[in-house]
Parts: sequence; C-alpha cells; structure tokens
Amino acid sequence: MARIGIDASAQTSMATLCEEQAKILSMAAGLMGLMGNIETDGTPDANADGASLFLLYQPESGLHPSWQLHYTSAMNDVTAATAICADAQSGAQSLPGFPGQIIMASHSPLMINHLRREQVRIINRDSDESRASMPHEHPQGMGVAGLLKSEMFGLPSTLDQPTKATLHQRNVLLAKQAQSGLSTQEAVQLQCLRERLDKLGFVHENRDALYQLFLEKMHAARQLPLDQLLSPEELAAQTRLAEQITRQLLAQEQGEKMAALANAGLANADLANDLRALGGE
Repeated sequence: MARIGIDASAQTSMATLCEEQAKILSMAAGLMGLMGNIETDGTPDANADGASLFLLYQPESGLHPSWQLHYTSAMNDVTAATAICADAQSGAQSLPGFPGQIIMASHSPLMINHLRREQVRIINRDSDESRASMPHEHPQGMGVAGLLKSEMFGLPSTLDQPTKATLHQRNVLLAKQAQSGLSTQEAVQLQCLRERLDKLGFVHENRDALYQLFLEKMHAARQLPLDQLLSPEELAAQTRLAEQITRQLLAQEQGEKMAALANAGLANADLANDLRALGGE
C-alpha cells in the first residue's frame, strides 16, 4: 500500500498536500469509515447501521499512472483485509466480507487492471438507453495495451496515427510485391518505409506469417471488380440500398429547399406588411 509521510507534530492541511496525496488520503478516510462497520476480529459491529455504498467518479483524474496503481493497491489492501477468501480445507476463517459496496466509474485501464470480469460493467449508450454488460474476459492479467484494445476500451491499436499510416503503406507495398511486383518508384518507397520503421524498432516485416498471407490476399481482392467479389444477390442488395440512400438524400435536400422558400416567403410577407403600415402612416 502507498505510504505518505506526514509530520505528526504539525497541523497538516489537505491544501498543503499534492493532488495525488490528497486523493489517496480522501479515499483511505472513506474506506476506513466503511471499515467501522466491522470489529477487529472480522465480526459485524452490532452498532453499525448496515452496509454502506462508496462511490468513486473517475478517481484517476489528475493522477500520475504510478499513483493510479497506488490508488488501486490501497483499495485492494483495505478490502482484502476485510474479506479473506480461503479454501474450506485450509482451515482459515472466512470473514463476512467488506461491509459495503464500492462503485467506481473510470476511463483508465490502470484502475481496472486488477479486477475480475464479474467486477466490471461496460456502459454503452444505445439510442436513448444506457446498457451495462459484463466483459467476456478478465481485465486482470491483460496489461494496459491489452485492455485498451479489448472490448472495454475498443481501440484498434495503441500505436500513434503516423506510425499506423506508415505500417499500412508498407503492408500494401509488401502485398503488391508478393502478388505482381513493384515499379522502381514503389521499390524505393518501400525501402524508405522499411528504414523509417527500423528506426522505430519494427525490425521484422510481419511477425505473423498468417497475417502476411492475409495482407497479400487482401491486396489481390482489392484489384477485383465488384461482380467478382459479390454474388448477384449481394450486388442487387447493394444497388437497392444505394437507391434508397439516394432517394432519402434527395428528399432531405428538397425539404430543405422548400423550408428555405417558405421562410423567404414569410420574410417577404412581413416586409410587405411593414411597408403598407408605413404607407398608412
């Protein structure tokens, strides 16, 4: 658990602490308040009001990644101390558990990387409704990069956009080279891309041979006309969809024109009335 040293002989204000220290102390104070619901031997406090609810909203805000890990470590230490889960055959005593519930909303993978899937809910907005679902995999053990690319955060890659664009250009040229060969200009471009990626640590073309085969087949498929990629039924469905979208766009455009004409007509009518009123005066 993170330790924060404070001179006990001096009066220390929360304002004198850095934001990270203040957040962790606030969290610890709240959790210790919840722990007041149990005795030191793990039995419920007879005078306690009952289970408590502890709400945390984006506690990672303003915290350095290392402090985020301290934060979750502190939570784990406190809750684990009040809920010992033991094998029945081990002879250890099973305590009644943490006296309450902690609900935390977070956008940081570091705040959930220690949790099991049963402890996590992904909130998605569908139309006017919000839906909560349990992830298919445990966040625990996935690592930050794995979490960011998982269903919990949904990033296709953790690479920056310029590097991804360079990789894509190189992959397209590699696939074309394997299928039909490169022109002199394309060969020079591929060499430049390789050198640029080598400096960034991408020392292999593609570590996965199956992925390289996929790139080659994708490049070949891109060269085919639509009637060789889609069945007649699929082509007909795409044609119907295109016609439907075109009609909708034209109807929307026509509606906007009619609305503009109507507004212009109202403006002209108001102007005529104003002119008549002036003439009457």
